[in-house]
Amino acid sequence: MLSSRLSGTWSDPAREGEGAVTDFFVIGGQRVAFISWYTYEGGQQRYLLGNGSYSVGDRTVRVGLVETGGAQFGAAFRAEQVTRRAWGEATLSFADCGRLRVAWRRADGLAGELDLRRIGTA
Repeated sequence: MLSSRLSGTWSDPAREGEGAVTDFFVIGGQRVAFISWYTYEGGQQRYLLGNGSYSVGDRTVRVGLVETGGAQFGAAFRAEQVTRRAWGEATLSFADCGRLRVAWRRADGLAGELDLRRIGTA
């Protein structure tokens, strides 16, 4: 079942440089799952962020994903420069506390799955 014990860092050793961080928490009485997925597309780094609500007893959660960009690093960072573009969605499911499957679908219909292993806890 989904809970805060599934918060952590996830990766696939065969896909070094790609992975995800998940967090499960309650805000305003609502259970929320968050994912930050770091990956590549077209030879460029991509950072996809998403969150979705879930209920007690759920084993999967669907999250809408956005891609962020536009801002600069360090002292040059300006929040108003951050851009957000709808990317698609993902369904997170956990076979157990050490395995995460991310079934994703991009806005253009391209879809796939990632099988990740826990490499750390939050």
